[in-house]
Amino acid sequence: MHVAIIGLGRVGQTFAFQLLHQDYIDELSLVNARDHSNRSSNLATDLHHAAVSLKFDARIRAVDTIDNLSTADLIVIAAGKPAEAGLGRRYLVSSNSPIISRFARKLGKSNPSAKYVLVTNPVDAMSTLFQRQSGTKYVLSSGCHIDSLRLRAELSQFLGLAGENVEAFVGGEHGIDSVFLWSTARVCGKPLGVFLGDTNKENNTKDKVVRNVREKPEAIINSLGGVVYGPACALADIVNAISTKQDTVLSIGLPFRGGGMNEYVHVSRPVSFANDQFIPMKLTEAEDKEIENAASAVFDTYMAAETSAHQAMV
Repeated sequence: MHVAIIGLGRVGQTFAFQLLHQDYIDELSLVNARDHSNRSSNLATDLHHAAVSLKFDARIRAVDTIDNLSTADLIVIAAGKPAEAGLGRRYLVSSNSPIISRFARKLGKSNPSAKYVLVTNPVDAMSTLFQRQSGTKYVLSSGCHIDSLRLRAELSQFLGLAGENVEAFVGGEHGIDSVFLWSTARVCGKPLGVFLGDTNKENNTKDKVVRNVREKPEAIINSLGGVVYGPACALADIVNAISTKQDTVLSIGLPFRGGGMNEYVHVSRPVSFANDQFIPMKLTEAEDKEIENAASAVFDTYMAAETSAHQAMV
């Protein structure tokens, strides 16, 4: 498989290194968001050096522009301005919409059959914008998979268990309108409430865990300048599932049209990847409604993205 990465910042670079551990990669193309930069060639060289240690034999190449990705099977877009602490993700619309729009118009013509995964924030609105403007059929938002990983990490740590003993998902928007899907939470194979055996303890656990999931990424950004390893590993999970067609469940952003909506937007819910088919997990009626509300919020952000992209072209 030929995988290309557009955008070689913290997450893009870390994700590229993650791919050196995968044997399904035949070719890895690296494109910096700013065309004709030395970043892609220097990163390719650095990864070549690491590849010898990891016994990674696939071709690694630096690509000058996105125009040279016509043979890529899967293209990951991680370009754009990253989130800053205290500002959320929606404020990035004016900065990142013109970038995603430019990529969409070019890639839609040069490689319409590729599979696309976006991580650029606000990622659900950017994925919707990309699919609309590119006309491509297969576009995924990395969505709430990273939020789901954070939820499992915080819940397992709070309970003093290994992460592998906890399953739980977050849906909706990757952002303010994320939805904690507690009906999906399992600890050692049991529903969270059954495992804890006490309603007050369950509610206290949920409150503390949700607060940590929302606040700790902000602390990481303040201290380290950005979140890196979590998003890169989440992205690797998604690409691995697509590439190997493994039967797994991830909460990713797919086109969704809620009640009363005339157009679709990308919004997350847990889906099975069985045989490249997306089979949604059954949720409660209340959770479904919350996801619909999140979709409405994403639609508003998407409309702002369309406006920003149009103004940049004028």
